[in-house]
Amino acid sequence: MPGATTISEGPATPKYDIARTKLDKPLSYSGSLDSYTQSDLTPVIGTEFEGLQVVDLLSAKNSDALIRDLAVTISQRGVIFLRNQDVTPQQMRELMERITVLAGSVCLFAPAYLKPTDLIRNSQIHPACMSIHSPKKEASSAIRSA
Repeated sequence: MPGATTISEGPATPKYDIARTKLDKPLSYSGSLDSYTQSDLTPVIGTEFEGLQVVDLLSAKNSDALIRDLAVTISQRGVIFLRNQDVTPQQMRELMERITVLAGSVCLFAPAYLKPTDLIRNSQIHPACMSIHSPKKEASSAIRSA
């Protein structure tokens, strides 16, 4: 066609390589979170894990498998809820960074969305986090996929 632009298939432009996933195939759920009670909050979006603590995820022997399965769940369900957390902003950030890396993303940090009571230290909320609040629910925290 006259005036048509053709796109040649060739090696990726180096400046865009940083935006490519580090995985060679999609992640699949391994079942490492099956021992935790899970409930889908709607048929389409949102899963709540009962009794799953961020600090336990970070320190478990199979931490990478647990966090990778959490990433798969987030990608499939859009959002997860981890209620009644006793977690510092630094621990939450570590979880977000590990989810990001284990999911093959190139981003160094995905923001966390937490209830203010989970993150307030000396009357300030951690700058890397954004607060959400539900007056009907006790200390909730949610991780939302980007």
